[in-house]
Parts: sequence; structure tokens; C-alpha cells
Amino acid sequence: MAAKQIHLWTWSGNYFGFREGDDLWTYRGQHVGRFRGNDVFAADGRYLGEMDGARLLAKTANKGLRGDPFAPPPPRSMVRALSGQSTNTLYPGYQDFPKF
Repeated sequence: MAAKQIHLWTWSGNYFGFREGDDLWTYRGQHVGRFRGNDVFAADGRYLGEMDGARLLAKTANKGLRGDPFAPPPPRSMVRALSGQSTNTLYPGYQDFPKF
């Protein structure tokens, strides 16, 4: 049985893609990260950001965090991008999730 997809937007309101199990996918079909709890790390282990509800953002103080490197799965087919949402005001010490 496939893992449930959780649709995600950046803090600025742009549709990003989805979380499926511990994997983060863009709507363009690119695997960009793996979750450890709510934190997401790139294939080389770099901290990318975190999930807050259905939004993605990055805590600047966590930029030095490292996760375990992994081999990303192959790209998938692009899916239809969902509409954007309102922009949220960033918390102090945070920035929007990186673009891919």
C-alpha cells in the first residue's frame, strides 16, 4: 500500500509538492529530500528546512544540521500544481523554503 501524500506549500504560499512517507517530492516529480521528524534533509545530508502544518520553511540556526546521506529515487512524472495560498509572515530566525 502506497504512503499517503500530504500536499505542501512554501511559507510564501507557492505550491511545492508533497510528502509521501518520509520523502519530499516537488510537483515536477523531483525527489528533493527525506524527512527526519519534521526536518527535511537533501540527499547529501544538508538541512533544507522543516514542515509546519502544510507549509515548508527553513530555520536559519539549523543550516548546520546534517542528516544521513541517501540515494534519491528516480524522478517521477509531473503532477498538476495546486493553486497557491496566502503568504505567511515569517517567524524571526526563519526564511522561506529553498526553490527547486
